[in-house]
Amino acid sequence: RKPAPGTANAALKWLDGDLAYVRLPEFTFAVVERFHGFLDQLRKARVRGLVLDLRNNPGGALDATVVAASVFLPAKTEIVTVLYPQSHQSAPFISSNPEVLGLPLVLLVNAGTAAEAEVFAAALQANHTARLVGTTTAGRGRVNATFPLPDGSQVLLATALYVTPTQKRIQATGLTPDVVVPLTRDTERMLSGVGYASFDWSRNPTRILETDRQLAKALELLTKKSDSAPHPPAK
Repeated sequence: RKPAPGTANAALKWLDGDLAYVRLPEFTFAVVERFHGFLDQLRKARVRGLVLDLRNNPGGALDATVVAASVFLPAKTEIVTVLYPQSHQSAPFISSNPEVLGLPLVLLVNAGTAAEAEVFAAALQANHTARLVGTTTAGRGRVNATFPLPDGSQVLLATALYVTPTQKRIQATGLTPDVVVPLTRDTERMLSGVGYASFDWSRNPTRILETDRQLAKALELLTKKSDSAPHPPAK
């Protein structure tokens, strides 16, 4: 069977030390559904920490993003507010999840992390649920509407802005990571070209971490976090 559209690069990887890595290439309902499948595996495996890779994630559907963010945020927690500047109206989006996945969490972000991916990252960062590692995100915090024209072309107009739970606007500024870890242009081009989740952890993890310094920093942070956390009782 062919994978659903948009899910081809969504991936789950098992790392050392009961840590896991999930690649989210975009925020569509197909990807989020697959993500929920990954989470079932993580719960059964009792992982101690998770890396979510949002690098070069261009966004997607806001409703799908809210569903994904709600996995990590308690009910009634603000995820994002959509602000309509002309009418001065706003629409808050709130988590409705009664049971959160309480894992130490690090998000990998870069200049290609945009729009709804920035909404997701901002919500978890603002609520102290995850730390961001990488470089400043794209700063695409506008809600766009498409209007078709008689000749078949389309006009794209910005109709609203995304506002984070800390009342910051993403547009034109982006998100600053908690830990800034730049990559060389050649390394970033190489990782993007082959696919961020294309690595085979079982073959040469040392080489992987030497190349992808952002992933290496994420694992360093999670290892420190999991080492200090109480161990769950064995079943």
